[in-house]
Amino acid sequence: MTSVAMLACLLLAIGGGISFTLEGAARSTEEATPRSRRVRGLRIGIVVAAFLLTVVTLLSIGSISITQPLTQAVCLAGLSTLLVGGLLASERTSLARLSWNSGLLVLAAGDHPWLWWLAVSLTMVSKLAFAEGGNRSQWSPLYWVSSLLWTVGFLVWAIPLGFEVATHFAAVLVLAGLGGQLGWFPFPRVQQFDGKGNSEIAGETLLPCLTAGVVLRQLLLSHPLDESALMTLATMTMFALGAASLRMLREEHLSRRLALVSLTTLSVLCLAALLAGWEAGSPRADWAVTSNLLTGEELFLSILLCETAAWLLVAGGTAWLSSGTDGVDFEETLAGAAVRRPIASLPLMAGTLSLAGVPPFPGFFWRCGLLASLVLPYRVSQWTSLTEPHRGFWVVAVAAAVCFVLIALAHLKLFARLTFEEPFRHRGVQRRWNTGMAVLAALVLFAGVAVRPLSVVSGADEEEVVIGEIGDRRENAL
Repeated sequence: MTSVAMLACLLLAIGGGISFTLEGAARSTEEATPRSRRVRGLRIGIVVAAFLLTVVTLLSIGSISITQPLTQAVCLAGLSTLLVGGLLASERTSLARLSWNSGLLVLAAGDHPWLWWLAVSLTMVSKLAFAEGGNRSQWSPLYWVSSLLWTVGFLVWAIPLGFEVATHFAAVLVLAGLGGQLGWFPFPRVQQFDGKGNSEIAGETLLPCLTAGVVLRQLLLSHPLDESALMTLATMTMFALGAASLRMLREEHLSRRLALVSLTTLSVLCLAALLAGWEAGSPRADWAVTSNLLTGEELFLSILLCETAAWLLVAGGTAWLSSGTDGVDFEETLAGAAVRRPIASLPLMAGTLSLAGVPPFPGFFWRCGLLASLVLPYRVSQWTSLTEPHRGFWVVAVAAAVCFVLIALAHLKLFARLTFEEPFRHRGVQRRWNTGMAVLAALVLFAGVAVRPLSVVSGADEEEVVIGEIGDRRENAL
């Protein structure tokens, strides 16, 4: 077992240990009714079974390599989310879920399909294991139907039957199942996050969305789909992205906005994964070797790190500015913050501008790279023998550009409220050291990503490989 696999198990064990502590405290303070005993036993059993199943899978068939760029990116994203979210957490249940889901995000970078299934399934099961007070709202029929769709689709996709139609249908089931469990497809569902803290939202939406994106990328690279299946998944992804973008335009709740940012991040991760899947199953054009155009895999890693860093910076910035105000879940409480507290509002403003895709922040560069990768030539025309854009990806690029404009308008609306509106009434600010440390940690991550937003997988070895490929092509041409 590698060091990264041990790290994943350690995070899962920490989350389970915190859960056991909470259950022990609840057992000593609450009346031991038959129903409460059943609920506690079920929640503890879920955590124990999930942890043992993960360890057995890693020891028998799975492994995780620290040398892979994907593993390095998910480790950085998971640990950063755990650090910032843990500092912002006001309840131990939030810390338990953050630790648990961070470990599952690391597991998603494994090299075996069963690790991918475990990562997604146990992320969804955490809604039951770490639910407050045995909340039965998580046991909705939609959850179980979505879980069934995900499992059936995954089995058919990961175990090829030799029929393209079956694989096509399985991919649709996988995306529909993930969307139903996460509240992502077909329409965003974020009402349940009203009044929740930023650490809870990170554990319930950000980490599960990142895990789902990583697993989808793993499936597309290991089991490539044909063009018709990719276009179907791209259509579903663009529908979900458009719905979340329109919803964000009129959203006034800060908690819902953060959840919607997580859902839009999953959508763009799916676009990059679909692009990488097309590259894995199709021969690349000659210009792709000599140009500086980013591949789908490189864009995926860039989006993963840039959006996670911006999300954490916004979460820390809102918590820092909202201390001591009434109705902290509404945008109007942040009105005029840039005038009232210019230094303290800088982290929130920087994260908001990056999520909006404003240059020179990191969110601008991956947007340009993604749109360029979608519209540049991909195939040779059968009529003219000239290289032309792939019509399907060209349409996806136009739709993505429209969605990016809507997302930018939604974030710029918040930026204008921070900058130009009259200051909101507020009481004396109660600054806490943990919130300040969370903002500092998010700033460090954001600054590190901003230095090289599109170079997360660059290195001397890869440059040598590219140079060697160029030389081979020149020799063959001569």
